[in-house]
Amino acid sequence: MSRSITWVVACLLASASVAPAADEAAKLRLGSDVWPPFTDVDGKARVAIDLVEQALQRAGFEADSEVRSDFGDVVASIRKGDLDGSAALWRSAEREELLVFSRPYLENRLVLVGLKGSDIDATSFAELIGRRVAIVGSYDYGDAVKKDSGVKFVEGPSDGENLQKLLRREVDYVLADALLVHHLFARHEAKAQRLLQVGTRALAVRSLHLALRRDHPDAAKIVAAFDAEIRRMMIDGSYNQILQMDWIQADVDGDGKIELILSGRQAGEKPPTGSYQVFDVPAAPDDRVQVGYYVAGRRYDDWQQVPAEYKVPTKQDIRAETEGGRPAILLFDF
Repeated sequence: MSRSITWVVACLLASASVAPAADEAAKLRLGSDVWPPFTDVDGKARVAIDLVEQALQRAGFEADSEVRSDFGDVVASIRKGDLDGSAALWRSAEREELLVFSRPYLENRLVLVGLKGSDIDATSFAELIGRRVAIVGSYDYGDAVKKDSGVKFVEGPSDGENLQKLLRREVDYVLADALLVHHLFARHEAKAQRLLQVGTRALAVRSLHLALRRDHPDAAKIVAAFDAEIRRMMIDGSYNQILQMDWIQADVDGDGKIELILSGRQAGEKPPTGSYQVFDVPAAPDDRVQVGYYVAGRRYDDWQQVPAEYKVPTKQDIRAETEGGRPAILLFDF
């Protein structure tokens, strides 16, 4: 082999060794801030990022999620093109000018938690003027929490600390996400039922979306594939597994009827009495309520149709540390 040919081959090998792989170059660069349990660094509870990354992977797209301390820095990086988008964004008209939004895949619902016997029927912050309401100081509640509303917002370092303030009667209420409250009652049912009262109406509801820059060449294609996979994940139970729920309720087939969807194959001997409502829906008269069941990926119109092989006792053990290898969503002891 001549020296010139050897030199050409060496150059080609060198360039191949430093060039990024095609699949690596195509990875989506997503950004979020620290907002547990929805977004956080790897190794901690971050259900929104986990849902998005798994749905994208199932759809054939890889994503790297970068978690930063400042949400403003995330938005600025998306605008500059340093990031392709975010795994967890609230939708707004201003953001839609820059981004393509997915359908909602999760919801943030802020509910009141008070001591047993408390009046927790407030439907707006206007009904809480003069009351002490604990919030997490580092969270960005957006327009949901207005510091000049007349409500005495008491900032604490975490939801757990705020709950302790409530138990010590240092505040009247804790404002918390419905997902956290659901896990609190699931893991400490007897104690929570004895000591706490939870509002049935959310004081603020915001839907979560995957959002990609409009100038990304495959933005619309990726978002459409993501939407389809989220629906499949709900049906097959993998969505539940990330949320660490045995049962969730959602209208996954768009027929206007709520389905109860099981994670796994142990449905219990009787119809479930507890489930997590993924999306807020207006209450309907009893004669209009129609509920179906998804078990092992198949829909059944009523409980009687669910095969006996699935009607086995559910596991009641509480996974205090991890759930299916994931960090526990519950962020505090009670």
